[in-house]
Formats: sequence, structure tokens, C-alpha cells
Amino acid sequence: MRLARLLLLFCSSMALACSGNSETGKGKQDGTGGSDPDSAAEGPDALLPDAIGGTKDLAPPEPVPTLLQISLDPEKPAYKVKDSVKLIATVTDQFGNPMPDASLDVPGLLPAGIAEATEAPGFKFVSEGMITLTVCVAGYPNVCVTRDIWCDQTGPVIVIDQPMRGLMLSGDKLVPVSGTVTDAGGGVGTLTVDEADVAFGPDGKFQTAVTSVQAMNYVEVQAADVFGNAASAMRSYLYSTEYHEIDASQPDLSLVPDALKVYTDDLLYHNPDPAAADNISYLLELVLQDLDLSSLIPNPVVQDQDLSVICLWGKYDIYLDNIKWGKPDVKVKTVSGGLDVDVVIPDFYGEFSVDTDAFACADFNGTVKAQSVHVHAKVSITVLEGGGLDISTTETTAALEGLDINLGGVTGFLLNWLIDLFSGTVADLLEGQFSSMLSDTVKDLTSGITESLAKPIDIPLDPFIPGNTPILLQVLVRFTQALFDAQGGNLKANLGIFSPKTIDIDAPGALGRAWCLNPTPEVFEFDKGAPMPLELAAHIDVVNEALFALWNNGALHLTITSDALAEMGTDVGKYGISDLQAATQPLLPPVVTTCTQDGSLTAQIGEFYLEAAFGMLGIPTDVHLYLYLELAAEISVVDGEGGKAIGVVVGDPTVVHVGLESINPEWYGKESMITGLVTDTLVPMVLKSLKEKPLSIAMPAFNLGDLLGGGDGGQNALSGKQLVLALTEILNDFGYIHVRGGIQIGDVPPPPEEPVQ
Repeated sequence: MRLARLLLLFCSSMALACSGNSETGKGKQDGTGGSDPDSAAEGPDALLPDAIGGTKDLAPPEPVPTLLQISLDPEKPAYKVKDSVKLIATVTDQFGNPMPDASLDVPGLLPAGIAEATEAPGFKFVSEGMITLTVCVAGYPNVCVTRDIWCDQTGPVIVIDQPMRGLMLSGDKLVPVSGTVTDAGGGVGTLTVDEADVAFGPDGKFQTAVTSVQAMNYVEVQAADVFGNAASAMRSYLYSTEYHEIDASQPDLSLVPDALKVYTDDLLYHNPDPAAADNISYLLELVLQDLDLSSLIPNPVVQDQDLSVICLWGKYDIYLDNIKWGKPDVKVKTVSGGLDVDVVIPDFYGEFSVDTDAFACADFNGTVKAQSVHVHAKVSITVLEGGGLDISTTETTAALEGLDINLGGVTGFLLNWLIDLFSGTVADLLEGQFSSMLSDTVKDLTSGITESLAKPIDIPLDPFIPGNTPILLQVLVRFTQALFDAQGGNLKANLGIFSPKTIDIDAPGALGRAWCLNPTPEVFEFDKGAPMPLELAAHIDVVNEALFALWNNGALHLTITSDALAEMGTDVGKYGISDLQAATQPLLPPVVTTCTQDGSLTAQIGEFYLEAAFGMLGIPTDVHLYLYLELAAEISVVDGEGGKAIGVVVGDPTVVHVGLESINPEWYGKESMITGLVTDTLVPMVLKSLKEKPLSIAMPAFNLGDLLGGGDGGQNALSGKQLVLALTEILNDFGYIHVRGGIQIGDVPPPPEEPVQ
């Protein structure tokens, strides 16, 4: 009996010990959860038989919660504002059995203001930060769980100290980059500068350096916190070892050496095909068709001529009228030093009269014919010391060939005398007039060119946005070379584009290509092995001077309103924007470059500052930001509405970034909507429009009737004719935009028909 009691006592003690010390069922004894299991039972003696052989009634212990386990739905390393989190609790008693009916106290969420408890067991985040969540079983303050939970939806804060904004650098290509990266949440995890890992200190400070390339340099700093939230910041600067100084008071400073190169092949001047309408000879033939020879010959052609052989003491005046001729034949050829011009006017015909007021002397008349009037002149083309062109005629001659005089009623020695008169005096007069005509025309041309090139040429432009200040660009041309030979002519000129300064930003000047920072100079020459009739090449530095001039003149410092955009055909209301008031202030001029891996033409925009106030989705918006953009562009000859045109096709952007500087409190936490509106909506929308309908610039066309004498409303051979630059190919060669083609002379197209109302 005693042995049985001892065994029963041992087993009862072991049972209590196993249930009270289980790791999955025991309440915490460290103040975080659990209770004393002895409080739920009377001890091992309660299981022993009484002293008279019976046993006491065995009452099982009451289950009490001893372990609380929780999980979150959804489970995340960090949550975002407005995320709702559900609590899933598992309560276990001292025996390891689940207690599904156990209830929980209202969760504790500290500090206040980060999360709020919800009706269902759980909570909702209302702001970023870390909360300490405390959950206890109701009635058991020691059975609790404590857990730290993050609400962190934003990446680190990146502040770039160097390079400063708006820099245009030269010299050392290694440029320092420094700043600070901090994160108020879980801390900064990674940091890169231009995709290279960079170390940062406990205070978040970092420092590295980047190697500059020609044109716009984009420095992108990217960081991520320990939860993977990413952020980026960008800074841009211009770099080149060469800038072209721009000063409207000293325009010569802006001249880009050999910025303009022109090659004119001999086919541009004369085409052996008589039906060809693509050369200067054909153009001159059109001009001469309407030449009024009568206006070149003064009447009387001979005055007070002594004709005593006909009438004693008689003085005669000789008149030449009703002059006619056939279709002129013109040949313009390039020769050493300039041009040779040969003009043959066939079938010359005129009627003359010999009049006198002498007593008893008779008047008489007749006709004069010539197989042709042959005019020849050499045109010399040289460069003047000041950069102008000197175009002058030399060795000018004119001759009447196959002369035939018919004088009614006069024969013999009298007719011989008259033939001698026309062959000598009158012929010399006609030849002199034709020579004078060519000389005066060339002289006027030289004078006009010299006068127009002596000072900058003003090019007024309308503002890009209605309501802004008109734009003034100025162009200065200084010829440096004019070389002609039998194959064609080569012209070179220094060219500069500038504007009066109106902005309060100091800059070294317009970006220079500087051979793409290579030590070997680039040399561009026309390929004369297979030339086109006309080849033009403009250095890309001139394009950057034009962009700098627009920036320097304030043309890119714009005021933009909803009304102004509506006037241009853009309704911003379609994008949920109302009452737009915006201003731009780019700290750097936009630039273009071909110093790229594939040599493609690339447009670059950096530090383009914009501040705007508007309503968006009913929310007032006041935003300040910087825009960065880079995209490739291809210039080519395309089919336009009226013929060939210059087309500009843009590619996908290689850089598109918005640096948000500030925004009003109504948008706190929604900043990505603003930056996304620019990067994901507005920029792609504009680029898609440009791809679907590329920018097309019609080839320049000149109305010859207006340009060369037909603008008085009268009809002539030039009426209804136009000269068009017939370009066929556009290339990027060694920093030059190289255009190949010729000219085409044809009919002016009729105006487009008005739509029927």
C-alpha cells in the first residue's frame, strides 16, 4: 500500500511539473506574460487516497492563459501610411491547449499619432515612424507581447552640396561630388553615385568624384533605406575646355572659326542638259528673257552726226527702236579666281531712223539685224580684309556678230557708210551698254553683300509663349576664304550668333565642342570625289550659340498661364489642371552635342527650374522643381506636305528626372504624383506626339518674281517661279551638320484651297 502511494505521488508530481514548464504553454515569468500554475491546483496531495482507504474527488485544474503569440496580416518589414494591419493572436493555456475564446485588451500603440486602433483587432497607420505595439490577454496583464513596427514609405533624404547648381566648368575633368544622405526611418542601406557604390559616414556625409565629358554632365545620387525604399537626386553641369564668349557690344568675340563651309560644284552653275532647271545659268536665262534692251540704249544713239555726204551742212540724229531678240543662252562656269559668264542673245533686230532738221535734207530709216549679241565677262570673287566678299567684273566684252543693215532707198557708198557707222559707233555703244549692265549688276550685288555683312544681321523672333518678351538674335558673318577653280568653288566663313544679355546670370559663353575633348584636332572637308551641286556645313558650336543666345536673351525665362497655352492650342484642363501660373528660370542653357558613343545628335537640358501654382484635382498646388532631360534626335530629309523637308525625329529619353524642391502641405505624402505627372505623363506625351508627327521644316523657297524684279505685279519670265533648296541628305560629320543637295527652279505651287464652309 505504501509503495502504491509513493508511485501515485511521484506520477502526480511529474504531471504537474510537465504542464507548468512547457515552452509553448508556459506564461512568461519575466513580466511579459504568464501566471503561477500552483494557483490553479491544490498540490499533489489532492490526488492521494484518504487515510481510511477511500480517495478524494479529483477536480481538474482550471485552464489559464500562459502564452500569447501574435502575427500581422499582411506581414511586412515596413508599412506605408494608410496601410491597415490585422492582428492574429494565438492564446495557449498551461497545458499547451489553444484558447480560441480568450479576448485581448485594446492594443497599445506608442508613440501616439503614428497608428490608430481599428474595430477589428488591428490598427491603421496615419503617419510615418516606428510604433511599439503591446498586446495583452484581457485580465492577464502579464501575458503580453511587445513588438516594434515601422511605417516607412519614403526613401532617404539626399542633399547634394557639390557640384553647385548652374556650373559651366573647364579645366580639371575630375569633379568632386559631396553631400549628405539621411533616413529618419530604419536608416540608410545603400548609396551610389552614377551607379558606383559610395561609402557614407555615421552622419550620412559622403564624398567622391566623377569624370566629366563634353557637354551636359548628369550626376545622379541614388540611395535606399534598410526597407528598400529608394530615392534619387540629380545635379547637372556643363563641361568643355572651350567656350565662345558672347557679348553683344563686342560681336567679333562670338565668331566660331570656319563655322560655315560651302562647296558649289560646277554643276550648280551650268548643266549640259538644256532642259535642266537646277543651275544658275538657267536662272540668268530667265532674267534675261525679260531684259528690256531698249532701256539700255539711249536715244538718239548718235546725236548731231555730220552727214554732209548726204545733205550739205546737215546734222542728223540716229534713233534705234523696236528692239527684239531671241531666247538668251547663258553659260556660267567656275574658273580660277571666280566665274566666267557667257551670254549669247540670238536674232538681234532693231529699227532705226535718221532724222534731221536741216533745210532741204531728207529723213530716212531702216533695220539692223545681227545673228547674235555675244557678251562675255569674268567675275572675280575674293575676300576683303574685313570679311566681306569682293565680287567684280573684269575683261568684259560685247560684240554684234553677223551684222546686217538694210536702209530703204539708200545704196552704194551711203549704205557702206551707214554699215561702218553701225559696225563702229553704234556697235561700240551697244557693247558698252551690255558691259555696263553686267558690271553694274555685279557691283550692286557686291555692294549689297558687303553692306549686309558689315554689321550684325538682326533676326527678330516671336516669343515662344504668348505674352512674353519678343526675342532678338543677331548673326555676324566674316568670310575667310573664296577659292574657285574649274571644278567648283569653296567658301569658308567665321560665324557667330548672339543676343543682348537680359538675365542676371554670369556665364563664360556658349558651349564649344573642343574636339570632344580629344587631343587630336578634327578636320572636316567636303568629299569632292562624289560631290553634290551644293553642299553646306554648319558647325554644331553655332547651334549652341543660338541656344545660348536664346537663354541669354531671356527667351527661355518664361511666364506661362492657362490662357497662353490655350492660345497655342493646349488645354491643360484635360489633365485636371486649372488656373495655371508658372515661371521658368533655367540656370543652364540647353545644349546639343554629337560627342556621344555613336555620334548621334543629342539634346540636353539641365537645371531647368520651374515654379508653378495651379489647381489639380481640386487641390491647390504650389510646386518648385528642377527638370533634367536628355534625348537623341535625328535630322534627315523627309517628304513634307509641299515636297522635301527637314525632319527632326526624337528618340526615347536617356535621362528624365524631376528634382522636387518644395510643395505645399496638401501634397505631403503624395509628392510622387507631381513628379510622375511630369516624368510619366507630360514628357512621354510630348515625345509620343513628336514621334507620331515629327517636326518638319519646309525647305527654304524664294519667289523669284518678287526677288528679282517681278514684285511690281507685272508679268515676266520670273512670275510664278520659285527657287528651292533641293536638299537630299543631312549628315553629322566631325561636329558639322552637313547638308547635301542643290537648287531647283520651278513653278510656285498654288495656295491651298480654302475648306468649304
